[in-house]
Amino acid sequence: MKSAKEIWNALHYKYKAEEEVNNLRAVKIELSESFQVGAIIAKLPPSWKGYRKRILHKSEDYSLEEIQKHLCLEEESCSRDKIVKEFNTSKANAINKPTNPNT
Repeated sequence: MKSAKEIWNALHYKYKAEEEVNNLRAVKIELSESFQVGAIIAKLPPSWKGYRKRILHKSEDYSLEEIQKHLCLEEESCSRDKIVKEFNTSKANAINKPTNPNT
């Protein structure tokens, strides 16, 4: 689960980006959708380096809606992997006591 600060930061960046796009439109500067998608991919955090490389090596162009869907799926996948890893790590260090008192 994300902390309140992480959620707040995500919302801040989302609306800040929308505000910047609106400012550009106000002065009649249009950014192509492919440019916007490229900018989003370029601004992914360092922990997403592998995903960034995979998506850049694909030959298809993504729309903003498609890249949003892909990013959500990747984030969910990373969250599941993290939970599984934490679960397996905690079990690896567990000590099981014998149930038979005679041993």
